[in-house]
Amino acid sequence: MSFRGHLRIGLLINFGIAARYYPPKSNGDLRNLHKAIVETGGADHHKISVLYYILLEFDFATGRREYSTTLEENAFLPQKYQIYMKGLWHLDRKEFEVSSITISN
Repeated sequence: MSFRGHLRIGLLINFGIAARYYPPKSNGDLRNLHKAIVETGGADHHKISVLYYILLEFDFATGRREYSTTLEENAFLPQKYQIYMKGLWHLDRKEFEVSSITISN
């Protein structure tokens, strides 16, 4: 799995210890990243948004949208957060046109 352009999400992950595990290089790093994000004192909607961004990477790697869609549904992630995080994800991948269309919707 590639966490290529992770500048913007790196800023969002400014949850202290979580930054140490991003991008995750192993399953253990991924578990530690999840734990660090969940246990931080940040707002729940920020934590969920960061986890959603990470799941977009998993969706891309598998060619399906099952991981991010499951989180959208189970966490009741507001559409404005979905749009914003997808826009950042495309921006980090240097898909500038797609990113600007996504964020401007």
